[in-house]
Amino acid sequence: MLSCLHIGDPEVDLITVGGLIALTNLATEETTRPKVLHVITAKLLIPTLNSNSVLTQSKAALAVASLISEQHNIQQFIQLGGLSSLINLVQSTNNDVRRSACWAIASLTADHTAAVTLSQLNGITILQTLNESITRKNAFTELALKRVLNANLMAKFALTGYLDFVDHIPDLFYDPGQITNPSQFLTLDEYNEQSVNDRRPIFLINLQKWSVSGN
Repeated sequence: MLSCLHIGDPEVDLITVGGLIALTNLATEETTRPKVLHVITAKLLIPTLNSNSVLTQSKAALAVASLISEQHNIQQFIQLGGLSSLINLVQSTNNDVRRSACWAIASLTADHTAAVTLSQLNGITILQTLNESITRKNAFTELALKRVLNANLMAKFALTGYLDFVDHIPDLFYDPGQITNPSQFLTLDEYNEQSVNDRRPIFLINLQKWSVSGN
């Protein structure tokens, strides 16, 4: 099945699609999931996301949602540009591709690093735009945006001005002030590297692990 994913001939896209569907189905079975996750890699799936076939794109995104769940695979997926591929698919004019890509984003951004990276790639703005569209908004676009913000509470608070009662404020939570453009949101380390000036944001940090603090 893995060899099916290496076929790049447009005339045999159905073979690739069949391989993606089979792997996704095996990942849903308790007995076969560990074996599938052991052999699958982000490097193997990303080229299928970049296929010219909308059917392959859709099934590839669903495969990512099911198969890229281990920490090392998520990190590899980020490093190899997988999130950029998903962002491109989220903007597809094909409904199935768009829904599948949103589902993959919703699954991946349970990981904080993935959520932050997506923010830096302008993913939040793109998802917000989709949710403002009467024709493109759906339950999947709403879920993707909700998951991204819930996994990155600092960005959520900076963009929306509020947190939900169920949100658990993590260690090193910070408030950079109100931000209208999600791409302007930086990590704490990136803010810390900026020169001190009268416009620098004031951080409100929940310090349970560090013994130092600063403005």
